[in-house]
Amino acid sequence: MSSFEKIIEKTVEQALLETHTAYLAQAVRFNGNRTTVQPLTLTKEMNGAPHLQPLVVDVPKLKGVDVEQGDVCLCVVCERDISYAMRGMSTTPAKRHHDLSDSVIVGVLEQYERV
Repeated sequence: MSSFEKIIEKTVEQALLETHTAYLAQAVRFNGNRTTVQPLTLTKEMNGAPHLQPLVVDVPKLKGVDVEQGDVCLCVVCERDISYAMRGMSTTPAKRHHDLSDSVIVGVLEQYERV
């Protein structure tokens, strides 16, 4: 494999690592009907050491989902910015996509036993 092909492969790999779809997170704080969550998966940059992802703040939840502090939640990441949709408005898609700030809590895992 040529060095150019290796560069392209690493670039694609990094882009895929930064495309968020769904993740497990622990509920740590509440602000009205919004929740701050700590993603439970580690992340790392190429050739870097693994580290916790930053807190995701003001995550909305689906109706009927009750979240308590310490709960492990399933969060999905919307394809685009959800700011306008949360107010019932449509807009031209923003450049931002699959960003953790566009997460929604869709459920809470049942009781689990810590490893």
